[in-house]
Amino acid sequence: MTKAARHHMIRQLLTSRTGEITNQDQLQHALALEGVIVAQPTLSRDLREIGVLKGPRGYLLQSQQDSTSSRKHQTVTQPLKTQQLPHALQRSVRTYVTQIDQGESLVVVRTTPAAAQTVASDFDHAQLDGIIGTVAGDDTIFLACRSTPDATRVRTTLASAVGMTSPSRATATA
Repeated sequence: MTKAARHHMIRQLLTSRTGEITNQDQLQHALALEGVIVAQPTLSRDLREIGVLKGPRGYLLQSQQDSTSSRKHQTVTQPLKTQQLPHALQRSVRTYVTQIDQGESLVVVRTTPAAAQTVASDFDHAQLDGIIGTVAGDDTIFLACRSTPDATRVRTTLASAVGMTSPSRATATA
C-alpha cells in the first residue's frame, strides 16, 4: 500500500469512528482490521504528516483552509449548537449564569454566588467541542478554549441558550 493510500485510510477511519479511536494502538488495530499492517513509528510519522492532533475526545484532523500555508483545526466531532447542549448543562446555565464575557480564547462565565462549581462540573461532564478545560471559583468560571473562534462560538451558544444579548459581552436580562 502506498503512503498516500495509507494516509487516506487513516483519515477515513478517524472520520468514521469519531470518539472511538483515542490512541495509536487503537488506530493501528483498526488499520489491521482493514488489512493495513503498519509499524508504530510509521504510524506516528503518518499522523504527524497528515496533521492529526490529539484532543480530549480523540484525534483532530488539521485540514487545509486554502492553497496557502494557513491552516485551521477541524474537529472530527459535531460542532457545538444550542440544541445540542446536554440537558443538565442547559438547566444549570439557565438557572445560575448571570454574565458571559470573552477575552481571546477564554470565556468567563459569572454565576450566582456559590454556583460556579456546579455549573463547571456540568461543563466538564458535557465535554463540549472547543473547550479544553474549566477552572471555577465561587461565582466565576474560566472556560479555556482551543482558539478564539472556538471561544466566540461557545460564548454565542451559551448566550443564546440563556437569552443573553450583546456580541462582546452578554449579561442576563430580567
